[in-house]
Amino acid sequence: MDPRRIRIIEKLAPSNNRKGLQWLLSLFVYWRRFIKQFSSYTYYIRQLLKEDVDFCWNEECDKDLQYLKSCHISEPILANIDPNQNFVIVCDAASNT
Repeated sequence: MDPRRIRIIEKLAPSNNRKGLQWLLSLFVYWRRFIKQFSSYTYYIRQLLKEDVDFCWNEECDKDLQYLKSCHISEPILANIDPNQNFVIVCDAASNT
């Protein structure tokens, strides 16, 4: 993976509002199947999206964000394809016809 992209992920800061938090979570949700116990590591962050909860970033949220970022910049998410190993290509084919 391009080191510039890794630095961008490492520098991601916690959001200070719900809209920014939704955007931040959307980055990680795409890769959720590669992160074990994804929902448990986003629990405290997702609680901030509820309307009846005051938006207050806390230590639990920060720990979860750091964990998600570390997962995001490590294998298998950022692994290069090794043509000598078995791998599966999953695609979503849509037709315009």
